[in-house]
Amino acid sequence: MPLPLPLDTGSLASFVDGLDKMTQVPTPIPSGRQLGENGCPEVSLDEMCKDVEGCLLAIYSGLLRGSPDEQIKGLFDRFFQQVDRIADDVKKAEYCHYLVALVFHTRDCRGGKGERKIFRHMLLQSYKQFPRTIESLVHYIPYYGYWKDLNELLVDTVGEEYEGLRRVIYNVMTEQISCDIDNLNLWELDKKTAEE
Repeated sequence: MPLPLPLDTGSLASFVDGLDKMTQVPTPIPSGRQLGENGCPEVSLDEMCKDVEGCLLAIYSGLLRGSPDEQIKGLFDRFFQQVDRIADDVKKAEYCHYLVALVFHTRDCRGGKGERKIFRHMLLQSYKQFPRTIESLVHYIPYYGYWKDLNELLVDTVGEEYEGLRRVIYNVMTEQISCDIDNLNLWELDKKTAEE
């Protein structure tokens, strides 16, 4: 068995000192920055939200599992404030389209973030701004997530402001149950015919 190589403790100590200096946070932290999860400075969400594109980026990157509801509401409020500053209605609609796509990407369990709770809060914040659009998209929710999302949305939608959304959710669920019953009846008829 070979003997271990002798280490020069002086060079090892300077190597460790060099690593420590590389990972130290600069003081003071530059304006518009905050400390990230690993202790290094990163652009703050407030700094990102200086324009519409930055707000979309902040919503995408800043909303993670466990994000408080106030943070979701705050980012959405900032987004809608930025959108209201745009004079071109076509551009406004385009940015709102991006936001709705981002909401569903957040829930997408196959190709997106797969987040359930944040998705529901984002969906409800969007519903306050464009209820008819969100109501027209309810039937896609089980495709991006699962049917339980609709049950959880019913729990989250207490209050008069969500009456239309609840009605649509009940209609989508009723239609699916009816379709499932029809498929079951057809299967039982086919089974009976096959047995005869």
